[in-house]
Amino acid sequence: MKKKLVHHFTDFIIHPPTSDCPGYTATNELLPATKTVPSLVQPKKGVMIVKNKVIATSSGRSTFFYKGNCVTISILPTLIHTGNVNGSSGNIHFRGDVEIEGEVEAGIRVEAERNILVEQALNKATMSASGAVITRKNTLNSDISAGVHTMLIVELGQMLQTIHHNIEKLSALLKQLVLSSSFKSSHVSSNNLQPLIHTLVKKKMKHLPSLVKKYAERIKKEEANIKEKDWREVGAELLTLFLTASTHPVSLHTITQLNHKIKQLCELSETQAESHSYIQIENASTSRLYASGNIFVLGSGCINTTIYSGGMVKIKGTLRGGEVYATLGTDIYRAGSDSGTPTFIEVPEDQIICIKTAMKGTTIKVGSKTHTFNETTRQVTAALDKSGRLMLE
Repeated sequence: MKKKLVHHFTDFIIHPPTSDCPGYTATNELLPATKTVPSLVQPKKGVMIVKNKVIATSSGRSTFFYKGNCVTISILPTLIHTGNVNGSSGNIHFRGDVEIEGEVEAGIRVEAERNILVEQALNKATMSASGAVITRKNTLNSDISAGVHTMLIVELGQMLQTIHHNIEKLSALLKQLVLSSSFKSSHVSSNNLQPLIHTLVKKKMKHLPSLVKKYAERIKKEEANIKEKDWREVGAELLTLFLTASTHPVSLHTITQLNHKIKQLCELSETQAESHSYIQIENASTSRLYASGNIFVLGSGCINTTIYSGGMVKIKGTLRGGEVYATLGTDIYRAGSDSGTPTFIEVPEDQIICIKTAMKGTTIKVGSKTHTFNETTRQVTAALDKSGRLMLE
């Protein structure tokens, strides 16, 4: 059983943009071509740019991140394990991609900061990746998670986004008051605005303390799963500012700095949301699958398995027993069994459940509306209509 790093990077060439061709309207009026803008290519770890060529300076897999007109390129290391992962080899923790050519045996944990690929079976094992998890054979009584940390960061970012907007409004109000003549003649110091902040929040932003409290409680609950200390530090500062009777001086500069930190974390959560975290397996039995993105079951299907997806769930075989929650809907070939094994499938109110064959005992839920099939039903499409009624087609 050997572990090795691999190199599979091909140099890339940066091409200048080419001009589009002009067109014409239905009345034969000229439509000028859209102006083209060159992409900004930023090399990160393991990459350098020489003239118009992107060159790898270390071994690994190339990864691209697109945001607007900017492309960031970096190299991720890849670890290949050539045999089974078991008690002799130990657990695997790697800051890159992990490829396992053998099986992952009972009690073993494999963690990767990017993707995991397992060529053989999983048995009572735990897989955790920030990116994708792909398995080629059976998954038995195992836990697979892809991008769960990403899901948490996105959730925290959404909570902070609302808080950020509220603090921006608060800052604008404070600036107006500090510059007013009535403030200058008052006894309130511009270096200690906390009493004024509490008054403004109480009169104009009553919901802000509850938002802060909810964020702080979420941070405390997930403390073990949050790697970056910035999320906790911001939570502590928010509590001090809005939910305690602190005597620590607070100025406009203090609030501006805090809101800048919040904005940076919101931007970080947006980049996390764009990452490609998904699970792709052949089949699963008595297992648990959690992904921030899609979950694909390409083989015979799942038995008594719990599935949670921040994207879509697609099962080409049979879903027999267990529970499925899919944020972006489902596409399932067959759900339930001839013996009426309880099988539960749920999606949000704005999504659709598609099942080619729904067996007796299968329960579906769209939003708050639930339906249990008392007989085999084919070509099921379930969604809510405009009035909120569950429609089955």
